[in-house]
Amino acid sequence: MTRDFAETLDTDLVGENGYLTDISRTYLCGDRPPSDTQRRLYQTSYEFLQTCLPEFKAGASFAELGRKLSPRLPEEFHAQRYPFIAHGTGLVDEYPCVNFEHHHDGELEVGMVMSIESYIGAVGGSVGVKLEEQVVIGEHGPELISTAPFDERLLA
Repeated sequence: MTRDFAETLDTDLVGENGYLTDISRTYLCGDRPPSDTQRRLYQTSYEFLQTCLPEFKAGASFAELGRKLSPRLPEEFHAQRYPFIAHGTGLVDEYPCVNFEHHHDGELEVGMVMSIESYIGAVGGSVGVKLEEQVVIGEHGPELISTAPFDERLLA
């Protein structure tokens, strides 16, 4: 019997002065090559995350981001998707949120810290992938503050 799984880490760590660090990575366990399913889900999650990140610019409205980014998630994964595309990160996971639907009022401002999330898994499937990056909204776009590596075996 072949086991088809990876290990997912979601930090949600409260650090110095009570500020939250919130990033996620999925890593392949062991030294055998990834399955086609693992690779496809990982690459889909990675691509969704990477296409979303540049959109997090000061002045972008939460509703505009939700409407623009939601269609980038392949339809086959919508039933299992994470509840939102991004959330504020301060003392906890907090407002504001960029939702797939039911959008909030407001817009991104310089200095906001946001965690952008991607969960990819199919209904009835045995594999899922969660990736998340944390950024500070800068004057010239998002500034990545998470440095955990991605699993290159799943991106090849």
